[in-house]
Amino acid sequence: MKNPIMRGRTLWVKLVQSRWLIPITASLFLIVFFLSTALLLRSARETGLLNHQLLLISGLVLIMFCFGLIIAAYQQRLSQRLKLLVGEQDQILASVLTNSVDAVIVYDNEELIQMWNRGAQLTFGYSAEEMLGLSFRCLIPPDIDQDEELDRLNRLVEEKGYVKNYVTQRITKDGKRIMVDISRTPFRSGDGQYVGSTAVIKDVTSTLAFEQKMHNAEKLASIGLLASGVAHEINNPLTIILGFADLLKDRFDPESPEWEDLDKIEANANQAKKIVEDLLGFSRSNQGVAKQADLRESVNRLTDFISNTRIVKKVELVVSIPDDLPLVNGDPREIQQVLLNLINNSVAAMEGNKGIVRIQAEKTDDDWVELTVEDNGKGIPADLKPCVFDPFFTTKEFGEGTGLGLSLCYGLVKKWGGRVDFHSRTTDDSQDGLSGTIFTISIPIYDAEFNPEVAT
Repeated sequence: MKNPIMRGRTLWVKLVQSRWLIPITASLFLIVFFLSTALLLRSARETGLLNHQLLLISGLVLIMFCFGLIIAAYQQRLSQRLKLLVGEQDQILASVLTNSVDAVIVYDNEELIQMWNRGAQLTFGYSAEEMLGLSFRCLIPPDIDQDEELDRLNRLVEEKGYVKNYVTQRITKDGKRIMVDISRTPFRSGDGQYVGSTAVIKDVTSTLAFEQKMHNAEKLASIGLLASGVAHEINNPLTIILGFADLLKDRFDPESPEWEDLDKIEANANQAKKIVEDLLGFSRSNQGVAKQADLRESVNRLTDFISNTRIVKKVELVVSIPDDLPLVNGDPREIQQVLLNLINNSVAAMEGNKGIVRIQAEKTDDDWVELTVEDNGKGIPADLKPCVFDPFFTTKEFGEGTGLGLSLCYGLVKKWGGRVDFHSRTTDDSQDGLSGTIFTISIPIYDAEFNPEVAT
């Protein structure tokens, strides 16, 4: 499809040529006409004088004819130069569209792809040969209603005449979901009929992920300050309550109703104290100095400690840690705290069933050590996954959890310069009917120059 601007310039060149050539041709015709008429009307004796005048007029006509040729040649050169400029601009425009790192896609009025540039291939993985003539619907994830998506885009175009910064999901050739920013503009025929549209699509997955991490970091920092202040204010009266409850229990028989009431007071006060301890731990998760840890030793000490507790008696604990793991950034006690929180969550996900919790570690090729905690529990529903690391978020019954465990894990691992990722599925979203969760903690190999304050 030729650029309408370029097409307009070509028409202008033709118009200029016609404006010059038509008057010249008309002038020559009129001169010849009047001379012929004059010759017919004159007498023979006037022929000599007329011949002289004819020579003068012929000379004038010749001059005008030559002048016309010069103008025509100039117009021809001008036309050629304009065509050359138009061709160069067409090439520049085509090069910009073809080599843009952003996806530029042209659709016809049936939403079939008519242009697929290099940026589209880089973004989605498909070549132009694979996509030309196909519908863009193949780029929409299967769980998104394609008709609804198309209707929404068309409605926005009708309301504003364009679509700008429309953020949604698309799927690549290898099945990966990406977040994209879509800008779309329609183009119409001379009579105003819709003939297609052009879409510019940017992959903003990394940008949105970075913004989310920054938001989480700011949220954790502000909640940490609040938690520290609240914890200290609550801790003092709790200590007094627990102390007096213990003294009063000595005055009553263990079988008496009073003793049972005091026991309930003590149990609930201890639960509140546990919440305070979690709050204090959460507020301190971003503080510390560079330390090194033997991951194998930290894991073995924790598993030995909890091997005879009620925590792991409900499940089968399988540990596989190689002997040659390098030292990693982190405090050994903090590593044990993170691991204990993940094990507690895995046991809770079993819901009383005899399940398996696997703890594994390995060194990767890029100077990191990955520690994984895997269970075959009920899994995490898709709608809850974005909230997993939010402070005070919990799916447990009231009084059974504080919702700070995974937030604390996230803060501690970030302090070591590491990452926390997870993959989970429930029986509802798995084809084989299996469920479970895998938490992966990536910790960098020990670096003496590592600064925890910079990492957080």
